[in-house]
Amino acid sequence: MDLSDCSQTSRYFPGWKKRYCIWSTPAIRKALTMSHLKFIKGVGGVGLGAAAALYFASSCAFGQVQIENQIINPQIVIGINGWLPGLTSLQTNMNNAFGTYIRAESQRILLLHGTSNDVVPSEFVYKCVDSLRTNLFPTMFKQCGGDHVMTQIRLWLTQTIGL
Repeated sequence: MDLSDCSQTSRYFPGWKKRYCIWSTPAIRKALTMSHLKFIKGVGGVGLGAAAALYFASSCAFGQVQIENQIINPQIVIGINGWLPGLTSLQTNMNNAFGTYIRAESQRILLLHGTSNDVVPSEFVYKCVDSLRTNLFPTMFKQCGGDHVMTQIRLWLTQTIGL
């Protein structure tokens, strides 16, 4: 997936081109390609945004996301009330590219799920977390809701990267 061309977005996220085509902006491309040590790359989202962030992160681990011939790999991934689309093919894709496990291990994933979420059942999120952990993605899962979500994110970021 080459993020310099917005037409590629619709291939991976059908119907999202008009709303979520921010990847092609020069500022985002520049931010993702910066290799400055104090610059931490990350993605996140809520609901479908969390699904897109997890899918993006897994695609990065597979080496499928490149900007200007440089493989992109986020260090931080945060998903709230979301899941990983293509969960069942994760193991197969992990074995298809050189360096996949190294890129997966360098990501830090936080999944938060509401205690009363009827849209995404908890069992599905548990399967997602198990699959990510099995494939060496360092994943923290917390079940919480309401005002505690931002507190959990702040705490996790402080413990994980010292923010």
